[in-house]
Amino acid sequence: MMTEARPSPRAAYEPGAPTEVVLEAAKLTKVYRSSAAGAAHVALDAFDLRVVAGEFVGVMGPSGSGKSTLLNLLATIDTPSSGAVRIGGVDPAGMNPTDLARFRRHRLGFVFQDYNLLESLSVRENILLPLVLDRVPLADMRARLADVAALLGIEDLLDRRTHEISGGQQQRTAIARALVSSPDVILADELTGNLDSRAAFAVMELLRRLNEERGVTILMVTHDPFAASFCRRVVFIKDGRPHSELRRAGQRQAFFQQVIDNLSVLGGDPRDVPAARL
Repeated sequence: MMTEARPSPRAAYEPGAPTEVVLEAAKLTKVYRSSAAGAAHVALDAFDLRVVAGEFVGVMGPSGSGKSTLLNLLATIDTPSSGAVRIGGVDPAGMNPTDLARFRRHRLGFVFQDYNLLESLSVRENILLPLVLDRVPLADMRARLADVAALLGIEDLLDRRTHEISGGQQQRTAIARALVSSPDVILADELTGNLDSRAAFAVMELLRRLNEERGVTILMVTHDPFAASFCRRVVFIKDGRPHSELRRAGQRQAFFQQVIDNLSVLGGDPRDVPAARL
């Protein structure tokens, strides 16, 4: 089995501190072509993005802006038309499917809106699945499981099936699965979309603590200003290109209003924000 040296826990990112780039998009372009009409749609246009260790970055933009395309390329789920993605300094382009799957498991953690948990498995088995695939020794698996379960407050759920727990608990399980392999970066896609306001707050507060107290690096695509207000930096994308950027310097509530204002410039509608989350 191929093994990798894993990084030690990193301190949370602070502006001006020494930086280690863990995720980078360099002139990333994605063009979709219609074979029938010969037309081309540029979903992403020479997009540059750098995420350093310990950052919590949000990506926002109107529908069709290219944010989902960007996430799929960064996640190595899709391949760019041109440009490069580097994860931990490594460009995975050209890897065979087996090596790419292994690289993805080791380097990236994924959290999705619909959780993507296996209903036939228990919470414990869902969390351990990446480690089982990598044939991690049993003692190591148990230690990692105990750590993430305690961290996310789900120790009493481990033997339950996913259909027996709430949406917020399912999302915590998905986050535990993403964390258990100690990836370079967590990629989150609309992770509060299926949660009510109380569960959404709990999940976002959990991510904030993971970032600030454990130095976990997170990149999150979201349409929700409430979720984005927990980020330290928000990159706005429009028509496949970077549009603007905000950095949180003060209280989250003030940053929330800044995000709302910026979305209004992009064409978003503040009335789409659930009132309970304001």
